[in-house]
Amino acid sequence: MLEAKRPSELGIDGRVEFTGFREDVGSELARLTCLVHASVIPEPFGQVVLEGMGAGLAVVATAAGGPAEIIGDGLTGLLYPPGDVEALANALRRVADDPELRRRLGSAARERVKGFAPDVVADEVLKGYEIALGRSRGGRRAS
Repeated sequence: MLEAKRPSELGIDGRVEFTGFREDVGSELARLTCLVHASVIPEPFGQVVLEGMGAGLAVVATAAGGPAEIIGDGLTGLLYPPGDVEALANALRRVADDPELRRRLGSAARERVKGFAPDVVADEVLKGYEIALGRSRGGRRAS
């Protein structure tokens, strides 16, 4: 396991900012070039990933859990194996060095998250309940 170090110990203190809790997520996302989801434990869903994608950001995330199901590697974001620091660094270099890649990933990501809009998800959940209850739309039992 990697040892946690302060940004000053790594010589990056002018490039890293720890903001703590923020309510103004949209304005924080607008400041970013890329969103990194660097969890070493698979996250079941990945709300932060969706928020970054919805903001049109290039997203780099671990290839595990929800983010791996949401992101198409190389299409709507970049995925790397959890805990693989070298692969994460390579993905970040790709995003940093290629403005066209950032634009393409961000644009495709924005389209991808439309499938996770509350009205779309709610409709899919209702369909699942109807199937489980053996009912068709309108409350009647399916034959």
